[in-house]
Amino acid sequence: MVEINDISTRSEYKYYEYIIIKGSEPRILEDKQALWLALVGEIKTKPGEVQGVGLTTYGCDIYKILGQPINNLVVKDVEYYIEQLIPRYPQIKDIQVDTFLEYSDGKIEIILLVDSIFGKIKESVIIGGPC
Repeated sequence: MVEINDISTRSEYKYYEYIIIKGSEPRILEDKQALWLALVGEIKTKPGEVQGVGLTTYGCDIYKILGQPINNLVVKDVEYYIEQLIPRYPQIKDIQVDTFLEYSDGKIEIILLVDSIFGKIKESVIIGGPC
């Protein structure tokens, strides 16, 4: 079975993340939660923004839709950008955009349905906001 792990974080306003410490060690997440954090991290990152060996293609083009008036074509673009991430995660079987919300401050919230080998995940990700 594929194993994936990450450091547990808490989120403020579904945007800023802080590491959760248990005693003097970070709390480690495995499988479903870690997969979600990895996926969200890539969705929130512009391609080429992370420097490092093997990371030149890391990121998602979803930022291209920020500031555009939201219509059916823009939602289709979002679905396309997110579907492009599936081959990068062998643990993911399918991703669907469930709900797409636009806020007055320019942020967008996307509720995703992720079908993975660890089970189904329904969570939201917020794109945009303070830099």
